[in-house]
Amino acid sequence: MSPVELGSDIGGSIRGPAHFNGIYALKPSWGVVPSRDHIPGPPGNLVEPDINCNGPLARSLADLELLLDVVAGPVPEDARAWHLDLTAGAPVDDLSSLRVATVFDQGADLLPIADGVTANLEGYATRLSDAGVRIDAVPLPVTLADGLRAWQELVLSIIGTGLPEEIFAAFAEMDAVPGDDPLTVSARALVSRFSSWARANGLRQYQRQAWAELFDGYDVVLAPVMPTAAFPHDIERGLIERVLDVDGIGVPHLVAVAWCATIGSVLLPVVTVPTGPTPSGLPVGMQVIGPFLSDRRLLRVTAAIDDAAGPGFHAPPR
Repeated sequence: MSPVELGSDIGGSIRGPAHFNGIYALKPSWGVVPSRDHIPGPPGNLVEPDINCNGPLARSLADLELLLDVVAGPVPEDARAWHLDLTAGAPVDDLSSLRVATVFDQGADLLPIADGVTANLEGYATRLSDAGVRIDAVPLPVTLADGLRAWQELVLSIIGTGLPEEIFAAFAEMDAVPGDDPLTVSARALVSRFSSWARANGLRQYQRQAWAELFDGYDVVLAPVMPTAAFPHDIERGLIERVLDVDGIGVPHLVAVAWCATIGSVLLPVVTVPTGPTPSGLPVGMQVIGPFLSDRRLLRVTAAIDDAAGPGFHAPPR
């Protein structure tokens, strides 16, 4: 309904809407676009929230790059010495020079992907291969379960700082509840101690290192955004009770964000591109993930592969 927009993404709130609506979006590397006053944490907080990124949504990759120029920059007190170089590098004139990894078949034990979504992602990769791009299916450098766990412990503790005292106290009772299922971990993470956050942050640095090593061999990694196309809005149940139907398998909403969460917690830039509709006509998007602070190069590589394989933006039927 507008040519461009801005969003924020601490768990997929840029990438998810782009996926569900068949548009393009950029979740920048963490720190490239300021997030001051973002909620969570508490209103008026001057601390830059961990993991959260602000970025553009648009109908084209060119508009994403234009908007990145507009919004990238420092908070005022950092401006005197702040410098950012997101050099794009050489133009991508030879598709055969690109190295692209896919992780579409990873993590199904935690989060299955609907057949209609998988078919779109694999179709995109096949078109890329047919255009001469080297495509390799690779294992995730960090398992989806470990990535989700890190995100829960890092992000939900931020959300917990803004809870009213009585709700915080109720969640604090979960601290003594055993179990590692995602919903129990989420409840404990909302009221976690600093020692728990520090441990999760230490593990996150190993995860960042593992992703960096993967990018030694590949320009970008292609991954799902969400396990299904758009679904009916559930306003009858609270977030904890909401379950997403993935081809007959019930998945809690807090687990359905695992692909976005796993990438977000390691601070990497992601371009979401449309891959085409499902048989029922609903859009499907894909994450194109690049190395940390490779935002401009990522946009340039994404433009090259999208010219070769992408259906582009198509306005929905009126």
